[in-house]
Amino acid sequence: MASIRASTSTQRDSQSSSFTYESRDRVMLMKNLINETNNIENKTSNPMEMLEMTKEIVREANILFSNGSIEERVLHPAENFLDSQLLRASSDVIVRCSQAISSNVNKYDKFELADHIRRNEDFWEFSFPLEAPAVAFLYGTFAPTPLPPRAPRAG
Repeated sequence: MASIRASTSTQRDSQSSSFTYESRDRVMLMKNLINETNNIENKTSNPMEMLEMTKEIVREANILFSNGSIEERVLHPAENFLDSQLLRASSDVIVRCSQAISSNVNKYDKFELADHIRRNEDFWEFSFPLEAPAVAFLYGTFAPTPLPPRAPRAG
């Protein structure tokens, strides 16, 4: 991960208690974060690790972006552009991760599944929720075998 370092500007550090970054520092760090985002797939092929790394990069970018004021962003539009480039790159990584997870879950061989159904018929005999049973015994007007007559009520 790119480490975020404060600028050595003594004027700004003495004016505020928290670290501040100059625009050139933010631009340089944002470029590093974009490069890291683009190289995530080279570091690991595990989608869950890629998601965690992307989450960490976006968290660092949010810290960088919140450090600058609106006036500085107006004066230096490159920061906004790099921020949007980082968001695009990170969303592309997230899309590729979700596609990798989805394709891993949904992979099956239809011939192997058909063979498994043929070999294990008992395993595949189940009813779906809210499904009508295959054999239903209806009593009433349309019943194939009517109920026997009731005994008269005592009374």
